[in-house]
Amino acid sequence: SKTPTSILETPQSISVVTRHQMEAQQPASTSQALRYSAGVNSESYGGFGTQLDLTRIRGIDADYYLDGLRIISNVSTWTPQIDPYTLERAEVLRGPSSALYGQGSGGGVINQVSRRPQREASHEVFLQGGSFRLAEIGFDSTGALNDKHSMLYRFTGTGLSSHTQVEDMRHKRLYIAPALTWRPNQRLSWTVLAMHAREPDIPDYNSLPAAVLGLNGSRYPELDRHRNYTDMDFEGSSRKQDAVSSIFSYALRDRWAFYSSVRYMYVNSDIKRTSIYGSQDRDGHLWLEGTYGLAPASSRMLQLDHHVNGLLTLAATTHRLLLGTDYAQGWMHSDSYRMDPVPFDPYASSNYRPHEPPDFTDSQVNWPYNVRQKIHRLGIYAQDQIRYGGWRLTLSGRFDHSRTDNSSRNYSPLWQSSRQDDRQWTGRAGFGYVFANGLAPYLSYATSFDPQLGADYWGRAFAPVGARQAEAGLKYHPSDSATMLTLAVFQLNQKNVRSSDTL
Repeated sequence: SKTPTSILETPQSISVVTRHQMEAQQPASTSQALRYSAGVNSESYGGFGTQLDLTRIRGIDADYYLDGLRIISNVSTWTPQIDPYTLERAEVLRGPSSALYGQGSGGGVINQVSRRPQREASHEVFLQGGSFRLAEIGFDSTGALNDKHSMLYRFTGTGLSSHTQVEDMRHKRLYIAPALTWRPNQRLSWTVLAMHAREPDIPDYNSLPAAVLGLNGSRYPELDRHRNYTDMDFEGSSRKQDAVSSIFSYALRDRWAFYSSVRYMYVNSDIKRTSIYGSQDRDGHLWLEGTYGLAPASSRMLQLDHHVNGLLTLAATTHRLLLGTDYAQGWMHSDSYRMDPVPFDPYASSNYRPHEPPDFTDSQVNWPYNVRQKIHRLGIYAQDQIRYGGWRLTLSGRFDHSRTDNSSRNYSPLWQSSRQDDRQWTGRAGFGYVFANGLAPYLSYATSFDPQLGADYWGRAFAPVGARQAEAGLKYHPSDSATMLTLAVFQLNQKNVRSSDTL
């Protein structure tokens, strides 16, 4: 809600994965930390994918946030990722949340909250080992830098090296996250968070057809699942991430406060791999189809969110008002070079590479797929949370203006440019009652608006996706208890959803 409001009083289905729960689970990614969150499909690729955070809420891809600001993808496979060891908690907001958080999907928001500097000194070091030669080290240290406890620090980091269940695949990562907080008095607080992550090796994923996995009824010999059926001489995926954030708050007079969040983030990733896309039968012998590909991508994003909130009493009602604005400006470059799929024999004893590696520098033969985009996003929002006895009424509204300048080339020598300019109102209305015994029924209606990155076959930017949801729920939080139970039913619809064009 961007205000000090309890989950019980918020007209939306919400879950919070705490630091305590993460320590019990030991997740390798935020997606793994969400395994026990209802209505959340947190691992789209099953056991694979600790280097990917792809999560669906209520059947729709969710948006990942960090400290209240959206993490915008770099339009590639290796999207930005935050190490869960550096997080204090992960918040799951189900359903459209554009009224406050801006342009986003109808699935909802996953907000990752970084560990912050603390007054009380605390220090931790861990060592971890596991299957496939997993070795990981991490540390977390926090405390005060002066006797007045007005300057606090936190320094968290991890180092990882691991093989995988498929031969010749490795994952290496270095991740550090320093932070400083300046709190000269009770009214002012300023925290600066930084992050640097480097992954020189990221394991690629490949799939094998069910016909060669020894399933019942298969007439083909079973393949070795640990064998790498790609060209191991043509592989090399990596990712680099850098970010710096400023989180500022100041308590004004008369029960009002000002909050400001700013972040700059840079992501650079590269994909170099052979991919298996399918299979074909030739006279009773199964051949796999593979292709070579390169996909470098990078993104730079500057984001700001400023808002004020405070209390106002009118007759027998209390209003918590929120007024704010946010802005994002970013640049995204994405390229893709590939060749047509070629068949190869997976039963060959030694040389089973799909093809001699192509020379992608010969652009006259292999025209790439290129996307160059610059985005501007501006939003203005307001909210009124009204209390009258046990009754709660929440009214939120927002206006967004999004402009995307796109220049792309779709496997042809011709570049095409376009501009997409979108303006949209979104909102949320919620109504409920909080009983003294901890029961809180509610009704809500919310909408969302999400401009899409990338371009279609003709080089045109995609139309934004819109969503609307009606929800009814019942929350129960017994006093002096750590238990929160939520039951919700909903109807969620989207429009302008992207689909594959087979032409």
